[in-house]
Amino acid sequence: EMCIRDRVSSERLSDGGWPALITGWQPYGVLVLGITSLVLVQSAFETAPLRLSLPALTAAQPLAGIVCGVGFLGDRLRMTAGALAW
Repeated sequence: EMCIRDRVSSERLSDGGWPALITGWQPYGVLVLGITSLVLVQSAFETAPLRLSLPALTAAQPLAGIVCGVGFLGDRLRMTAGALAW
């Protein structure tokens, strides 16, 4: 997820400088998603014991990153055998 955000931010910064970076929605979207996920993770840890909540969070984190990258930032998934194996 960080690589996708960094790529989009780098492209905006190189194309239009700082004004283009801070006027885009991507940095603010990442900030909102980060704060929201922090609140949700803390709620999960308070709701259930660590041995019950940690496996679900560990499985959900990469999936959420993929969904955000594809859905919000327009990244593409490579479905080749080599990409899936990696």
